[in-house]
Amino acid sequence: ASQADFLTIWVFRDISELWRIRSDGIWSFVLIFMAGSSVLSSIVLIVNFLRRSRLYQMEIAKANAELSKLNEELQIQARYDALTSCANRRHFFSELESELKRAGRSGSACCLAVLDIDHFKAVNDEYGHGLGDEVLKSFAQRVKGSLRSSDLLGRIGGEEFALLMPETLLSGALELCERVRTTIEQSSVSVAQHEVRFTVSIGVAHWRGEGDTVEAILARADMAMYDAKHEGRNRVCSERQDKAGR
Repeated sequence: ASQADFLTIWVFRDISELWRIRSDGIWSFVLIFMAGSSVLSSIVLIVNFLRRSRLYQMEIAKANAELSKLNEELQIQARYDALTSCANRRHFFSELESELKRAGRSGSACCLAVLDIDHFKAVNDEYGHGLGDEVLKSFAQRVKGSLRSSDLLGRIGGEEFALLMPETLLSGALELCERVRTTIEQSSVSVAQHEVRFTVSIGVAHWRGEGDTVEAILARADMAMYDAKHEGRNRVCSERQDKAGR
C-alpha cells in the first residue's frame, strides 16, 4: 500500500473538561462580581445608615433643646407673674415659708414688707388699665433695682406686693424700704402723652422666732402697711409692738 492509504486522526476525548474549566471560570467571575457588588452595597448601606443616624441624632438633639426650653418657660410661668416678672403669690409664699424654716434652724433674722401702690384704682379709672399695667411694670422694675441679690419681690395682689428680706434686722429692713419709697416717689410713667407719678405705702414686720408663722408675720406687715395708709400714705411703717414689747 502507498502512504496515501494511511490517515492519522487525532481525537480529543476530554472536551467536557474544557467546558468545565470554562464554566468554573464563568462561575468564579459571577461569584467575584457578586462579592464585589455585596461589598459595594454594604458600603452604600453603611454610609446611608450613618448619614441617617446623624440626621436622627440632630433631630433628637433639636427636639430635646426645644423641650428643655419649653420646660423652662413653663417653670417661669408657674413661678413668676407674667406682667411684672416678680414672683407670683404661690411661689413667693413658698419661698417665705422656706426662709422662715431656715431662719428657725440657723437663728438668723428675717423681715417681710407689704407694699401697696397709693391711689392705684384712681389711675386705672382715669387713664385706663393699659396705663395701669405700665405703672405696675415700672413699679416692679424700680423696686427690684433697689434690692439686694438675696431679696425677693413678689406680686401677691392687684397692686399689692411683698418683699422678703432674709438675714435682715428690722432696722435694716426699714432703711431698705425707705430707699424703695424714695425711689418710687421720684419716678413717673409716660404713656400716650400722659405722665403719671405715684407713691407707695409700706409696712414692715420682722420674724419673732420659733412659732412665728407665715400667716402671723404677713398679718403684722399688712397691718403696718394700713397704718402707713392711715397716716397719709407715701411712708414706711413698722409693725405694732405687743404688750410684751416684742
